[in-house]
Amino acid sequence: MRNGERVLSAVVRVACWRVAVWVIAPLLLTAFGQAQNRPDIVWMRGGHTWHVYSVSFSPDGQYLASGSGDGTVKLWRVSDGLGLLVRTLTGHTGWVYSVAFSPDGQYLASGGGYGDRTIKLWQMSDGSLVRTLTGHADVVYFVAFSPDGQHLASGGGYSDGTIRLWRVRDGSLVRTLTGHTGSVYCVSFSPDGQYVASGSWGWNHQAVASE
Repeated sequence: MRNGERVLSAVVRVACWRVAVWVIAPLLLTAFGQAQNRPDIVWMRGGHTWHVYSVSFSPDGQYLASGSGDGTVKLWRVSDGLGLLVRTLTGHTGWVYSVAFSPDGQYLASGGGYGDRTIKLWQMSDGSLVRTLTGHADVVYFVAFSPDGQHLASGGGYSDGTIRLWRVRDGSLVRTLTGHTGSVYCVSFSPDGQYVASGSWGWNHQAVASE
């Protein structure tokens, strides 16, 4: 076999191997997953141009929201099993670290990263921007609605280190909770809405009364 034929043969083998990995392997994994009685991937979609940092289902399970480093929030319809893109929400000038639906599904909140540091509240019915909440001195790593949907909690980055409690109705700041010495990466309301728990970079957590 001449050198040219050897090179061509090697290229063909590499191409076939890639096809096997990207096409056949997923099929085998699917079959293996079914054989093991484990959940399988229902659908997978591209669309964001950078990392996806947060995803959240709507309360009725009809939609999935995703926040990305490309500065957008995308809304996907998952109820039909196709995962089609419904709309893209733009307005953040930095990464989107967190997205969360209100309990009634009427609103979607998103927290902005570097270069943004804002919280945006979107109307789900038409994707319009309801208001922008400002006040954090660093990135907004996490947003969460209270169980009754009346308040929104947000966690700030390292140079901020606070949890802020906002009134959803008018966007006013209710109070600022301090105590962490580092970034607040997560916040969560208790089921009765009486407490807010938070976790930070400083390997600690705290729970405080929300009202």
